[in-house]
Amino acid sequence: MGQVDRRQLLRLFGAAATAGAAAAALAACGGSASGSKEQISGRRVRVGLLAPKDGPYAAIGADITDGFKLYLDEHRNVLGRHPVELIIADEGTTVDAARKATEGLLAQQVHVIAGVASPAALSGIRDLVEKARVPLIGANGSPGDLTSVYYIWRASYADGQASTALGDYLADQGRYRRAYVLHDGTSQGLAEADAFRRAFSSTGRTIVGQAAGTGSYSARLQGAAGTSAEIIYCAYSGDAAWQLLKAYAGTGLTKPLVGPGMLTEIRDLTKLAKDLKRLPEVYTAMNYTPDLQLAANRRFAAAYSNATGVQPTAYAMAAYDTAGVLDNALRLISDDITAMEVNRGISALGEIQSPRGTWTFNNTRTPQQKWYLRKLELSGQVPANLITAELATLS
Repeated sequence: MGQVDRRQLLRLFGAAATAGAAAAALAACGGSASGSKEQISGRRVRVGLLAPKDGPYAAIGADITDGFKLYLDEHRNVLGRHPVELIIADEGTTVDAARKATEGLLAQQVHVIAGVASPAALSGIRDLVEKARVPLIGANGSPGDLTSVYYIWRASYADGQASTALGDYLADQGRYRRAYVLHDGTSQGLAEADAFRRAFSSTGRTIVGQAAGTGSYSARLQGAAGTSAEIIYCAYSGDAAWQLLKAYAGTGLTKPLVGPGMLTEIRDLTKLAKDLKRLPEVYTAMNYTPDLQLAANRRFAAAYSNATGVQPTAYAMAAYDTAGVLDNALRLISDDITAMEVNRGISALGEIQSPRGTWTFNNTRTPQQKWYLRKLELSGQVPANLITAELATLS
């Protein structure tokens, strides 16, 4: 099997994934060995899926849409006992656009909203959602200060958690004592950078410098490498992360690169295949990787790869979980579906089984979950984020 790369392995699991999906769909409809079926209700559940089609979060939006749709496809477009009316809205590239899209979904009387790629957009629609009393389940990182909410849930993570887990780990390991911090200047990048700085420097280690912004990546990286820093921390996502990694491969620098998972959470990592051989060590902290050796993840990763042609990202996984959360929540309420009842069903959930492993919502409606250290490297001929260590369980 030496020449079989990771994508080929995922495809080998495809048949098993298809069978698993069919079984899951049958189970969702109440199928049993005796052939009995659960009665499908005569009521539809209206789900609004909010994701951007263009702009810096477009790739994450595609991941979210594909992950959510995969779960629906596997479950014959039924959540709980109810057929789903899926209403997809374009999140747009600005907070105002996200507000207008949310208002449109609310006007269509959706029972729940899922998705949202931009953390800034999530903050921007907070008051709309809370006032309307319609639950929203986010599938990307969300602001850590998004507290005191009753209707907003996070199926992914809170900004800063990845860098807290990473900084704590590096500080405990004691291998590196000095780091330089780069971030993209967004609220998400700043939150991650601040969390890393607090965690890494808590045991006497030093942040020797910090710079914010995008563009001129080679110059930024060379400036960081020219200091006494032993590692360079980077909090970038989307296209900016892609451009930074490409620039780093071309600089010839050898200092390791570290960062939150969003740095290497790229929809099609195969685009980095040629550059990866010229990159130094790149490590990230994330709550998921397709490399996880769990039965649920093997089925999910294979099914997603077969459906889309790319490996699943943490965003796709979180969207898949979002649909699973709704599926289970709807089973805990009556057939008289209302937005407030859906929210009550989510509140009543206990442990949630997921491709990432078992997790639960904590009292701030954020997952309590395990984090992993991943190394970006070739698996066969395919670039992949491969687990090198377990970090911490955070909530």
